[in-house]
Amino acid sequence: MAKEKNNEELRRQAIRNLAASRAEISEEIRWVQYQLNPKRLLHRAMNRHKPLAVGIASAVGLAAVQLLVRRKRPDHRIESPLPLRSFSRPKPDARSHLWGVVARAVFPAVVNSIVSPLLKFLNHPDRGNPSNGLGD
Repeated sequence: MAKEKNNEELRRQAIRNLAASRAEISEEIRWVQYQLNPKRLLHRAMNRHKPLAVGIASAVGLAAVQLLVRRKRPDHRIESPLPLRSFSRPKPDARSHLWGVVARAVFPAVVNSIVSPLLKFLNHPDRGNPSNGLGD
């Protein structure tokens, strides 16, 4: 009888330990899922490294311009006996137009993420205070 009671107690203890282990594993899985969430990782990286993100986005945009638009090579087979004069302003080619579009898109982001914080730092009222270690 005592042996059966001891076995029953051991069985209950094993079930309690198993339930506690399951709860601990579930908590660890939730924590890992939270930490490895791609949306959260991207958001955190963007907040920590804004200038780098702006630089990468600019490089991707400029690379797209270079890859998508190739310069047309002049065709020398057709020659005109007299050069034609054009008094109108020449139209920009697609490559220079896309460079302008990318520059107009990138400039505000660069100003907001790099130049503005620098200007705020330079114009901060505590900057000349010797107690903060920056001095004049």
